[in-house]
Amino acid sequence: MTDQLRHGTRPDEALANVVHALDQAAIVATTDVTGKITSVNDRFCAISGYSREELVGQDHRVVNSGLHPPSFIRELWQTIARGAIWRGEIRNRAKDGSFYWVDTTIVPFLDEAGKPYQYVAIRHDITDRKRAEESARQLAALVESSHDAIVGLDLAGVVVTANPAAVWMFRLGPDQLVGRALADVYAADRPGELQLILEAVRRGERIEHFETTRTLPDGTIVELSLGVAPLYDEGGRLSGASLVARDVSAAKHAQAALRRQESLAQLGQMAAVVAHEVKNPLAGIRGALEIIADGLPADSEERGVAGEIIARIDALDAMVQDLLMFARPRELVRDAVPLRPLLEDTVALVRRDAAHAEVVVGLEADDVTIAADRELLRVAFQNVVINASQAMGGTGRIRVRVSRTSETHVEVEVLDEGPGVPDDLLDRVCEPFFTTKARGTGLGLAITRRVVDLHRGELRIGRHDAGGTRVAIRLPVRG
Repeated sequence: MTDQLRHGTRPDEALANVVHALDQAAIVATTDVTGKITSVNDRFCAISGYSREELVGQDHRVVNSGLHPPSFIRELWQTIARGAIWRGEIRNRAKDGSFYWVDTTIVPFLDEAGKPYQYVAIRHDITDRKRAEESARQLAALVESSHDAIVGLDLAGVVVTANPAAVWMFRLGPDQLVGRALADVYAADRPGELQLILEAVRRGERIEHFETTRTLPDGTIVELSLGVAPLYDEGGRLSGASLVARDVSAAKHAQAALRRQESLAQLGQMAAVVAHEVKNPLAGIRGALEIIADGLPADSEERGVAGEIIARIDALDAMVQDLLMFARPRELVRDAVPLRPLLEDTVALVRRDAAHAEVVVGLEADDVTIAADRELLRVAFQNVVINASQAMGGTGRIRVRVSRTSETHVEVEVLDEGPGVPDDLLDRVCEPFFTTKARGTGLGLAITRRVVDLHRGELRIGRHDAGGTRVAIRLPVRG
């Protein structure tokens, strides 16, 4: 064909034959050696929006979109100028300002000396394909950058694709997630739930909003909001599902915290009323009973009864104090607080408790000073150690240990030899007004938790190796 164009057929006649053959199937234009347009077919006019008269005599800058850099255009001209065919994809601008893409082949026609004297450009409209590719790239970028976990599943529930957020959320590497049944990593504790979701997908149904609580492979418990949609292949056949999971744990916790704050505000108002209406009269009653008791024989039954009433009044007064502390804690007043002397005072207080005289309290403390509120920490430590003492139920030993766990944190441990808190109650012991003792306000550990939270610390309660209760308070050194 090339030899014919060079030698066997007149160039103009050969060019006309080529243009006629391609005119029905492609966008065709010819240019002279300087790049001036010499002819265009109807398809060129239709896609560009220009008439033939507006195009002939112009060069291709009339449809230049400005997308391609000068180096791109330079390489194109260098290729065809040396008589080689150039192929590539070009974005052009139509007369109305819209853009279109063409898959382009530019063929140089050569004279007897092998020099180009004319070029024919054969183009095919690929605008739809390029738009689809761009949409796919944008979608892929959104999926990759999304903070939501996005997982592609087949109809058996096996993970086919997973974005980085899914890999992070499920605490697994990409090679551990893709190719694995989602039930193994997402719903091991509730396999029936995922099965119901997949059955809905097989029926072609969408699930717009579904909330659930999941235990991840590393033991983390998360609150998730799910959206699930069926996926179809090019033939319209159901092929799988896309699952979008959003971790709403922080939002749920924030809502719960807001509800707690609202409850505490109401509780604070009640506490103020109680303190005013109950605490002051109780102080007068207690004083009167002390006067009466002082006038009674030391070994009389009446003095014993008066002493018991006074003890009950003291317990009620302590409850009011705890209620005020829990409901209306003051703002932090940070200071440099050496922990050892603060805990020595707490240990001495428990040792003086006549009701628990046989309980031995030992202190092992490093010399650690932290930035904290001294008085609030005193209340927190006293609550924990006194709680341990009261839970002993007889003789035994309590160990209080302070250690620097890192450059940034210190830990205070209180371990007792009592019966320990039953496993099914460990999650409840810090609930306000919940207590495992016959007497108690149920606010001591709740107050301790609030104090620890205010200091951006962590409170953990469990059982230690000897079977008793272990309370660990982890606090930042610098506040």
